[in-house]
Amino acid sequence: MNKIMPKLFFILLLIPSLRNSANVDHAIYLSVIEIDHRKEIDKAKISIKVFTNDLHDCIKNFSSSFKAVDDLTLIEKNQTIVEDYFQEHLKISINTIHQYLSLQSWQQENDAYFLYFDISCPKKWQTVDLKADYFMELFPQQSNIISIYDVDEKYFHRTTKSQPHKTFTFFSH
Repeated sequence: MNKIMPKLFFILLLIPSLRNSANVDHAIYLSVIEIDHRKEIDKAKISIKVFTNDLHDCIKNFSSSFKAVDDLTLIEKNQTIVEDYFQEHLKISINTIHQYLSLQSWQQENDAYFLYFDISCPKKWQTVDLKADYFMELFPQQSNIISIYDVDEKYFHRTTKSQPHKTFTFFSH
């Protein structure tokens, strides 16, 4: 019995990813955010990995201007809505200065989208105040895993519906 349980658990985790991702729920509501400011310049890169069907549902819910299209052209046809959505649900302040997210590019891989944003920011960071509550309005079990790099410091955090906010303090400057 003990030998069967790990295999069964693994199979149960795989089943949602084997189904067609359109219009079905999946077992994990998770995204990954990476904020990269490893070079001490006045720009930082933000990459976000999200499930395609979750992005579709949330931007459709967010805007009456949403254009229903296939997954491959979802962002292309709804780019302004996607950018506005993340402006509302991913708030970043560096040294108390609010940052504007500028969607630069995206790519789809299987059932996920990778979104790439730039922000103009101070060269030296003392604090980063972050609120990441995207997708939580439709998926309360959503977790957003954050990795943040500033020059030689690295931090990780997870936001949830009950705790969507985190302040990071940097010491290397």
